[in-house]
Amino acid sequence: MRRLRLPFALVPLIVLIVAGFGRAQDTKKVTGTISSIRADSVTVKVGGTDMSFVVDDRVMVIAPGAGTRTRQAEVSNSKPKLGDLLKAGDAVEVKYTEVGGSKLAAELKKVPGVGSAGVPANVANGTVTAVSATSLSIKGTAGGGSNFEQTYAITPDTKVIGKGAGTAASKSGGKIAITDVVSSGDHVMVSFKPEGTTLNATEVRVTMKSAPKKSS
Repeated sequence: MRRLRLPFALVPLIVLIVAGFGRAQDTKKVTGTISSIRADSVTVKVGGTDMSFVVDDRVMVIAPGAGTRTRQAEVSNSKPKLGDLLKAGDAVEVKYTEVGGSKLAAELKKVPGVGSAGVPANVANGTVTAVSATSLSIKGTAGGGSNFEQTYAITPDTKVIGKGAGTAASKSGGKIAITDVVSSGDHVMVSFKPEGTTLNATEVRVTMKSAPKKSS
């Protein structure tokens, strides 16, 4: 596995912003699957949410075959492109900085799988923003500190785990509604399965209940 810096040209405005502020910001890290690659950007799906990263000539690419590709390009007096080393569907670890409202990629590292860098595949943690009998929405922080908001479909097969779930199930003959256990403000861990454009929740586990509201 070789490290490779790729030369990419961005519009002057972005270059100026990067030169002034880009590398001084704190570096964050996320792991996900590449959705698409362009000459100056890459989109990565992280926990069901697409995140776009700006790519410039200082990005570090770490991937198998990088050295071979570089040598082949040098023979023809050219330079390798990002798409020569990475492709849609690859699992990658992205180190980036926040620059003027954009995410600037500092390093793209190909990894064996989404769960290989300490980020479990198809699992998300966050705070419930809305819940109904058929859907659950949460807001949370993905790997590296990036924020996301996501909605999951609740099906008859969704397993709900939390304080009071057993009691509610026994009272209703073994079946409970997610709204009997999960409320807005609760902290939850959601295991999900992508099916087309829908994320079906397979398990919702309440890790911390929201603080009760004080009566005025």
